[in-house]
Amino acid sequence: MMGLDFPFVDTIPLGEQCSRANQVAELATDEDVVDRIDRDVAFQSDTVRGKYWRGVGSIEIGTDSDDFPGFQAGVVLAHEVGHAFYDAWSPDSGIEEHPRLFRTTDETEQAVALSERLHGPMVETDGPFVDYRKGSDEELAAAVFASRIIEPTAAQRIAPDAVRRLEEVFDDLSDNLF
Repeated sequence: MMGLDFPFVDTIPLGEQCSRANQVAELATDEDVVDRIDRDVAFQSDTVRGKYWRGVGSIEIGTDSDDFPGFQAGVVLAHEVGHAFYDAWSPDSGIEEHPRLFRTTDETEQAVALSERLHGPMVETDGPFVDYRKGSDEELAAAVFASRIIEPTAAQRIAPDAVRRLEEVFDDLSDNLF
């Protein structure tokens, strides 16, 4: 779907990040993984930039050009589309016995590394992001998905096992995803 970045240089312009995220969002819409994407949403919380509405198939994005790179439009959109593909793969996610995408410690640790690369280190909290900060399987999958879309070379270099597992699982959902 997308070409490679210049090897070992992780300075992808924000416009290119948005272009890559928009391509995968269009694919998700065309293949009925997502019904609707609303942009420029004003969230009530200053810390929310995107939301995937499970069961509704809707994504809301509300970013600010002054946000740090991990909260820019391209990363947030790719992350939320990652939630939609995870939901398509595991519609029962959130239920204790649902299948886990990352099956090994190495895959999980690599997924955490990509998540922290995009969004910063995970801190303990009991606030609205407790699932994200606990490193839930779905949140980690969305982070790996976003990294794979936005910075494919870096993602594969930093987290080869996690990216490989994500590609194995999500390739079954779409022939044109990766």
